[in-house]
Amino acid sequence: MKKFLIIISLILILFACDRFEHNLEPTSNNENYIIDFFTTFTNSVETILPAEDVSSIMEYFHDDYSNNGLMKADVENFYESFYAVNSLLNFETTLIDTNGLEIEWQLLVTDPDSETTFMDTLITDVLIETEDSFQFYGNQADMRNVIVELFTGQWCSNCPSAEDALHNLRALYGSRFSYVEYHVG
Repeated sequence: MKKFLIIISLILILFACDRFEHNLEPTSNNENYIIDFFTTFTNSVETILPAEDVSSIMEYFHDDYSNNGLMKADVENFYESFYAVNSLLNFETTLIDTNGLEIEWQLLVTDPDSETTFMDTLITDVLIETEDSFQFYGNQADMRNVIVELFTGQWCSNCPSAEDALHNLRALYGSRFSYVEYHVG
């Protein structure tokens, strides 16, 4: 009986390896997609502003947008304020740098007649992935990190679903979401 238990234990140890392939490195966002997003944002800013209605520009900003204390409504007021200038203005946006989902971009607002610069500012922002593109999310200074531990057995029929759900959450929240899995033979 003792030999039988030892043989079964050895077999379980041999086959109790992890059946899932893990890659916990942050997913690298294809910089071309970010550039495409920023290009459409640039086209929107350069063709719409100055305007009284900036709702089409605000679609690029997440509802929970917060960047250094500025909320989405503040950004909307900022873009609407150019309409009050009562002058033809040129808007130029330039993508300076991308680091993952963090981007730096420049907003240059000039008067084409007098060549006066109304604004030349560097904006640092964070993007969040949506179903088909990105949105500005802000730096969200109080972002919380989540750690999940998953305990399961090799016989569990729901494990692949749980594994996929954790992987999707990791892809969505990046370095703010970490998980550890324990698979028991």
